[in-house]
Parts: sequence; structure tokens; C-alpha cells
Amino acid sequence: EPDTRWYDSEDSDNEWINVLEDRAIDDYEDIGNSEKGFFKLWNNYIRKEHRILAQKDMPKICIHFIKDKRRHLKQKRQHLVMHLITLINYNLITPDDMLNSMIHFDKFVK
Repeated sequence: EPDTRWYDSEDSDNEWINVLEDRAIDDYEDIGNSEKGFFKLWNNYIRKEHRILAQKDMPKICIHFIKDKRRHLKQKRQHLVMHLITLINYNLITPDDMLNSMIHFDKFVK
């Protein structure tokens, strides 16, 4: 049974995608459950809120993710930092975008 607390029940049309992604994430043995939960939260958010992505929109999407999911991110600051570093490594955001995202995190996630 997949862990459903990371996605909204109203997204039932795509629940099969959530189940497949959850299983794929759960198969990773070298990361903890908290990090897996972060991946599930991010993937569901991208799929539900931002179906069509453009690279230029990624900084804005990161900030919206932080604002929209702030109650889920309270104990996940480190996971967010690592994720943003990965986005920098793939040239999807800049270091300045990461700094701006973390400023928003510190402002909205208390």
C-alpha cells in the first residue's frame, strides 16, 4: 500500500501515476523516508500544479512550491536545499534563484 499522505485525494484521476511514482521512490534503499516524502511532495506538486514546465519558470515554481506546501516543509529544509542544488546542477535555476527560494522558505516556513 503506497503512502498517500504526500498527495491530495482530489487528484484521483491520476492516482495510478502517484502509486507508480511512490513505488519507484520507495524502491530506493539509500535514502530515508523523510527524503522520499519530499520527493513525493515535489513530484505531486509539479504534476498537479504545473503540468507544462518551461525552464524559465522553474525559479517561480520553486517559490510557489514553498508557499503552497509550507506546512509540509517544516522539517524538510535540508531536503529542499539539496533539491535546489540539484536544480542548479541541471541548470534549471541559478544560485541566486536558490538564495531567493531559501529567503522565501525562511519567511514562510516557521
